[in-house]
Amino acid sequence: MTSPENWRRRSFGASVTLGVTVGIVLTLLVAVAGHPGWGLFSHTDCQIGQPVGNVTVWRPGAVVASPYRGSESGSILGSAKKPWGYFNMSQPTFVADGNVTMYYLGPTNWTVFSIHNVSALGPGAESPCESSLIGFHSPQPAQGVTVGGVTSWPLFSSLVSDTSLPTVLNASYLCVTIENLSNAHCAVGAQFDLNFQRATGVVNTCGSNQPQELRLTSDSWPLRAPFAVNGTTFSVPLEDNTWGGSPGYLNQTFEWYNYTFPANTGAWEYDVLSQTSSTGSGLVFSYSPCP
Repeated sequence: MTSPENWRRRSFGASVTLGVTVGIVLTLLVAVAGHPGWGLFSHTDCQIGQPVGNVTVWRPGAVVASPYRGSESGSILGSAKKPWGYFNMSQPTFVADGNVTMYYLGPTNWTVFSIHNVSALGPGAESPCESSLIGFHSPQPAQGVTVGGVTSWPLFSSLVSDTSLPTVLNASYLCVTIENLSNAHCAVGAQFDLNFQRATGVVNTCGSNQPQELRLTSDSWPLRAPFAVNGTTFSVPLEDNTWGGSPGYLNQTFEWYNYTFPANTGAWEYDVLSQTSSTGSGLVFSYSPCP
């Protein structure tokens, strides 16, 4: 028979356990409420579906903008999966005086997959699909086009401000000029946004006898490509890195940027692209001379 003293001890222990449990649950609920991107009992994931086709794209390894009257020097490290293994490349970059240059691997083939949302039990980050299609780099080249060496291609020259720039590569021009292909067999041009939208920082060298530098890195150059399904054209994101459910296709690029701003020359507002337009790291600029 349980004594009153033992009963009180058990009741106290049960109360402590219940209090701790309730405290943990309340803490989790507060944490989830404070982070709406999380689900406590279930969450949404994006899951890959079936392949729906292929598209060949003029894909930049990087697009580098330089500050007007200043310069950029850096490098690109890339890796692309090929039927015989991996194609690796390293390319230095140098762009100056407001010029914008594309460094590309050539036209590459991408396999487009459907993607859809699934509900998963248990706590986790809410990661719904941002589109209905996604592209992964395919190890098999399309139309007989293979990845060659890295080539630099000037896009714009002497830009005081990186605003109102086109957002699609002229693929027909690149195919005819570089690959000597007819328009009927040409790859499509990658889509990306290089436009200066708002200042995320500023460098001002007015009154200074010393140049200034900014350094940053990027682990990808996210791009999109037009892709038609049943007469409807979609803007499909091209995924660099291996993604959940990816069939092992891989095409990675890493960039290092070093921007130099000359002494007593002006002020450069800069826009970090990864913060304002989700198109990868790197800077674009808007320049004002010293008074």
